Amino acid sequence: MKEPTPPHGKKKRHNQVTFKPYVQNQAWLLPPTLEELIPEGHLVRLVNDAIEGMDLEPILNTYEGGVAAPTTLG
Repeated sequence: MKEPTPPHGKKKRHNQVTFKPYVQNQAWLLPPTLEELIPEGHLVRLVNDAIEGMDLEPILNTYEGGVAAPTTLG
């Protein structure tokens, strides 16, 4: 007796169903983006939009740069 052909003419590789293990607390290979972590409608999105809309050129033009925060307390 001939085995029935699966849909789309593809042959089964094996008869046993195999699933990847499910580990709820598994670490991520890559961290998520902040976009993925911040819910829609969160206040920080409004703050971000406001800052992105600002012209920072005058501030950046006066910044001399090159000064780092102290690395020791005291």
